[in-house]
Amino acid sequence: MVVRSLLLIFCLAKNYKDFLEIMDKLYEQRQDFKVWVPLLDKPNREYVIVDKFDKDLYYKKLKNCCVGFSPKQTYGGWSVATTDGLMNGLPYIMYDDTYYKELNPTADFFTTDDDALLLLDSYLDTPRRNLQAKRSLKYVREKLIYADEMLRMSYLINRLLSKQKVMGDSEKLNEIIHYIRKRTSVTKQEMMGFVGWGRGIKWSPYRRALMKHPNIYDVNDSEPKYCWNE
Repeated sequence: MVVRSLLLIFCLAKNYKDFLEIMDKLYEQRQDFKVWVPLLDKPNREYVIVDKFDKDLYYKKLKNCCVGFSPKQTYGGWSVATTDGLMNGLPYIMYDDTYYKELNPTADFFTTDDDALLLLDSYLDTPRRNLQAKRSLKYVREKLIYADEMLRMSYLINRLLSKQKVMGDSEKLNEIIHYIRKRTSVTKQEMMGFVGWGRGIKWSPYRRALMKHPNIYDVNDSEPKYCWNE
């Protein structure tokens, strides 16, 4: 019997139990597969393997897998895991939501366990799997380009910042500017102490005003600083 591999990059979250219920049903129908769960400590099913590899071998393992499973999520961690597989030619079936459609709108999506079961069964038949692998890899190579994504994110960040209020000319703002000039390098906490402000003051409008000043720039460190440059 030919044994194929399904991929699941998963921890013991609540969705894992639901996933196993799907896989148990699939295993009742056919036994020509294994499920790779590299973040699991010990196998808890006959068909589960938990092999762990370094990064290079991990990528090679992805290339040899049949299909990946991207579950419903409440944060973006599984999108990162899905991207690892897509970059290595591994097609995924994905929960039907926008956070996955942004990664690969050409993928197969599911909303119910029954939908997922049917898709996984079809991917164990090579023609379906290979077709989706080619489509997914083509999309990643053409659309998920790092430089383009960074430009897009930079544009979105700048657009959000442009909508923030900028503090106009005020006595307190001028005091802060003179303080930075005198000290040449100060932290936000030092500035707040200097003007006698507590946590109730909205700092963002003042920060925006400082960042527009031609002589002031910020330095990211363990504690960010505002610096003066003549």
